[in-house]
Amino acid sequence: MLSARPVSGGEPNGDGDGAASDAAPSGVEEAKPLEVELRPGKAAGSVVVALVSASGQSGSGVDQAVWTALGFEAKVDQVATVPDGAKLRVLVGVGDVERLKAAGVRRAVAQGVRAARRHGEAVVSVPADVRKAVGPAACAQAVAEGAQLGCYEFNRYKSKGRTSKLAGVGVFGVGATGAARTGLQRGQVLAEATMWARDQVNLPGGELTPDRFAEAARSLASEAGCEVVVHDLDAIREMGLGGVLGVNRGSSNPARFVEITWSPAKATSTVALVGKGITFDSGGLWLKTGAGMSSMKMDMGGAAAVIGATAAVARLGLPVGVRTYVPMTDNMTGPDATRPGDVLKIRNGKTIEVINTDAEGRLILADGLSLASEARPTPWSTSPRSPARPRWRSAPRSRR
Repeated sequence: MLSARPVSGGEPNGDGDGAASDAAPSGVEEAKPLEVELRPGKAAGSVVVALVSASGQSGSGVDQAVWTALGFEAKVDQVATVPDGAKLRVLVGVGDVERLKAAGVRRAVAQGVRAARRHGEAVVSVPADVRKAVGPAACAQAVAEGAQLGCYEFNRYKSKGRTSKLAGVGVFGVGATGAARTGLQRGQVLAEATMWARDQVNLPGGELTPDRFAEAARSLASEAGCEVVVHDLDAIREMGLGGVLGVNRGSSNPARFVEITWSPAKATSTVALVGKGITFDSGGLWLKTGAGMSSMKMDMGGAAAVIGATAAVARLGLPVGVRTYVPMTDNMTGPDATRPGDVLKIRNGKTIEVINTDAEGRLILADGLSLASEARPTPWSTSPRSPARPRWRSAPRSRR
């Protein structure tokens, strides 16, 4: 592996200086993860979010007459709010329990917690039929994910800050076994990784430049225990990443290429993840329409997803090796932007004639996939006729 070069936010590229403002609105409260904990006792709280299956109406704590008046049938996506003295009960339907999966529990909890977000605390009540259908560990994980993601907010640029007052969620009905606690922890880790990725996707393209995205990835992954290498523009040239260089030609923000490695001592297999890190996509000289460009700050969502996933694997200590490759650049219309008809040479030596400059994703991913292939991760399936390759066989990094 090539050594990383020092990275600075003001590295020049083309006609610009790569600088962007760090300023964020002052006094804005950033969203924080909820406190989610198991509560083996009674489902008590100012708000009770009760999951209800179509066959489990009797365990909801609400009279049948109230159900009828509300028209509540416990169908999927049905939510009803019922006053219960000084408290509030939020009924959330999960449908037929025989067909229920963990994803259905996660969705229902998210809906219920959103309905309770103007209160300081809520308790999610999981009935026995739901716990039995999904399993205690999977159920606890789904509740933790649903509670966190259901209250996710991105308020960095809003003067009023958060709208949710919810600070904690108790979980009743999944038991207090080791499996349930493990599931809850796993759900917390996965939800926090997802929220990190959402935060990156929500940042404006003028703020989340490649160098800043790379540093955010470095911070998250290194804190999780991964090895992180950030390659700057000169290193990208030395590595022969012609697809990344071609897309970056029209930008004043220098490209980055991030490699993240999680190598547990007793890894049973290894996987490679490659994510598209286009921090803003104007389409290049094949310019997008205004409507088509309006959401292109999100074109780095694939990169955020694989970075978050790698950090989650490391935090959970899973016995699988992961190597993650993330090319990062924006696709702009600067004076030296790649023209239709230009020919690029990617990492594996193949050449590509660019016709549509708005097809930039496949160009940078070609370089990422080339590097990932050189590392030779474990095949997804093997057979006696096709044995598994050696784990992370080293490959030369000379430019081709």
